[in-house]
Amino acid sequence: MVQALGIAAFCLLLCALGLLSRLLYLRFRRKQMEEQLKEAREAANEFKEMMETAGWQRLKKIMDMQIEGRQNEILLQPVQDTHAQEYSKGELHGIRLTMDIPRLAIELSKDLTEQARKLEEDGDV
Repeated sequence: MVQALGIAAFCLLLCALGLLSRLLYLRFRRKQMEEQLKEAREAANEFKEMMETAGWQRLKKIMDMQIEGRQNEILLQPVQDTHAQEYSKGELHGIRLTMDIPRLAIELSKDLTEQARKLEEDGDV
């Protein structure tokens, strides 16, 4: 009888430790998620503000002209040097990526916020 009580107490202790470790893990995960959300929101706000400036609009026009020039160079000229053409394609993609970074950061912030909301509703955090 005493031995059975000892085993039961040990099992209850294991269950309690399991619940405690789960609680600590969820607290850590919540804190980590809150930090990521804060960073994403700050970046999104900074990018929104930047995109509203005259400087960004000017830079965007310059990048658009650079894209158009490279596209014309790639599409309209016969291929003589494939290395140079591939280099121009890389420049083209780099400029497009630079233009997309603010929009992508804003979308990421929205996605993270939505995921966090779903986790809260599901009780996973």
